[in-house]
Amino acid sequence: MRILIMAWLAAALAPAPPAAAPTSPFERGVQAADRGDQAQATESFRQACDAGEARGCNELGVIYDQGRGVAAALQHALPHPIAVARPVVRQVSA
Repeated sequence: MRILIMAWLAAALAPAPPAAAPTSPFERGVQAADRGDQAQATESFRQACDAGEARGCNELGVIYDQGRGVAAALQHALPHPIAVARPVVRQVSA
């Protein structure tokens, strides 16, 4: 019984494994934004958007709309959410 309790304590007190590296451009963008690296966040969200990930397009549009790390430019902010919506509209219309 004592060995079982010690084994349980050892497992419970063991350090957590290191966080896995982000695998998608969107995840890299979130981590860069959390660090305050807006240039990297913008690039990662752009890559995610180009790959068709709606969340990346949304974040990229927000970055341009709010001017976070880039000049606020409505002409750049609007196309990103619209690019995501087009395939959905086409799919629903068909």
